[in-house]
Amino acid sequence: MHIKEGENPESFKITRKWLRDHNSQHVTNNFSPVQLLAYDGERLAGSLDGEFICGKLHVDNLVTHPDFRQQGIGRKLMQQAEEIAAKNNCTGIYLDTTFFRQETFIYKRGH
Repeated sequence: MHIKEGENPESFKITRKWLRDHNSQHVTNNFSPVQLLAYDGERLAGSLDGEFICGKLHVDNLVTHPDFRQQGIGRKLMQQAEEIAAKNNCTGIYLDTTFFRQETFIYKRGH
């Protein structure tokens, strides 16, 4: 056996499926993907993607195109995600953020 470093999107899909298959044997909830796309006309302006896991919504990516930042798109995507989570009887939402610029994303539920 050997280990190598690399980025292979197909391998990522395969190993993620292994994990979901294993975990689905131990939990009652199915793992369901969630993707929300924000458009300005025909142009993609932002995206939120994640999945439902064990009664919670895990947001993996929340991003807006640089041309559309600071316009409330992230907030609107999170509000829509909250509505979807509530309809699916989720008990929580997980969002992990990292920022590299002075302006930060602050989301307060219900705002």
